[in-house]
Amino acid sequence: MVKKFDFDRSLYQELLQSVAGMSMLFSDGPHAYIDYRFVEKLFVRSTKGRDISRSDKVFDAIVGEANDIGVGVKTFVMGGTGRTSLEKIQEFTKFSGSGAFDNLEKSEIAIKAAEYRNNTVLADSKEFGLDLKKSIYHCLVRSDNFGIIHEEPYPLIDINNIKPVDTRGRTLSEFPEGSKGIRFTDGMNTYSYSKSKSVLMKVFDLQLHTNFDPIPLDVDPDIWGKISNRYFESRTAVEDYSYSSFGRLEDEPENMVAGIDYVVLPLYSNRSGEKFVQEKSGINQWNAGGRERKYGEAYIPITSKIHKLAPQFFPERDKPFELLLPNSEIPVSAKVCQDNSKALMSNPNDKLCRWLYKVIDLNFSDYDFDRTPNREPFTYNDLLRVGRDSVIVIKDRSTSHLRYEIRFAELNSYEDFLDLFEERDAM
Repeated sequence: MVKKFDFDRSLYQELLQSVAGMSMLFSDGPHAYIDYRFVEKLFVRSTKGRDISRSDKVFDAIVGEANDIGVGVKTFVMGGTGRTSLEKIQEFTKFSGSGAFDNLEKSEIAIKAAEYRNNTVLADSKEFGLDLKKSIYHCLVRSDNFGIIHEEPYPLIDINNIKPVDTRGRTLSEFPEGSKGIRFTDGMNTYSYSKSKSVLMKVFDLQLHTNFDPIPLDVDPDIWGKISNRYFESRTAVEDYSYSSFGRLEDEPENMVAGIDYVVLPLYSNRSGEKFVQEKSGINQWNAGGRERKYGEAYIPITSKIHKLAPQFFPERDKPFELLLPNSEIPVSAKVCQDNSKALMSNPNDKLCRWLYKVIDLNFSDYDFDRTPNREPFTYNDLLRVGRDSVIVIKDRSTSHLRYEIRFAELNSYEDFLDLFEERDAM
């Protein structure tokens, strides 16, 4: 693919590395934190283009001597040896909210999504006088401590050639029943439409099209000292200040590598596609028989799939680590325990459970922990009611000390987490 516009790569690299060095201002992670909006502005500055990223169009920039090239600017993380990534290219919230996808078969949804995508791209290109044959995606792909510029064409979807594919990209005769995503190819690119999120995603493949040489992205560990108007009295004071309140991990999952930086743990089980909360284990362990139990005696289940997909994420069984809850500045002691390392618990146990129950049970009272349980076990309907059915556990990889942070996650986050590995393995 021949570049048809000016691109000051030296300026791009210099500004990118400068911002990467300041990552500790925004993140506690060991890798560079690069905000997607910065990449949009960086691209515009390096091409002397026009920024339309905030105008709710499918393109983020317009470049070229004739201002006729539309560019979709994207940035994402690609972990390990991966060479492909499934990324959002358009939200259909308003379109789907109008009932456009109601009562449609998967094959019809794929066509409808492709039609809407094409219509939007065509409308925006006509509005700005863009030449689709010249238009591209510009991607900054981050992996470990470097970034790669990847560019590829910005095509319409060939609706007449749409075929269903499985998670490995193999063509199917029909769309499978029961699978969550609606995956399809038009012979040139692979797409996935999520009806629940009203989002169309596209596979970006670094083995195709144009890649530039890797750009080192080093993080400056002393950036706070360099921008401060004054220095702390000693380096020891700086270190004490940095860790006195544990330091929250500000990165969101989209800026992290699944299975390495974070995992998602479900608060429920699944039987034949039906979600339910175990009556006598997990968050309801206090309801188990055998001995008198205290309300709040419970744990967060760690599924066998999590251990298989992220075997190095948690420390070995019964080894204590620090766990920071969202409602506290002081971490609690926690560990992985029970047979097959199936449980995440705090010490004392009620530290974690009081936090859990305050979100799950809107009628929660701390008094419940001081008496024998007299309530019904939690059910999946309780999780549905608050729109949270899982938790995200984030690992602080900036230190050798065992530190983690936990947050509630929205409905279906666990399935979405597993889907990331399906898509990754499929490429």
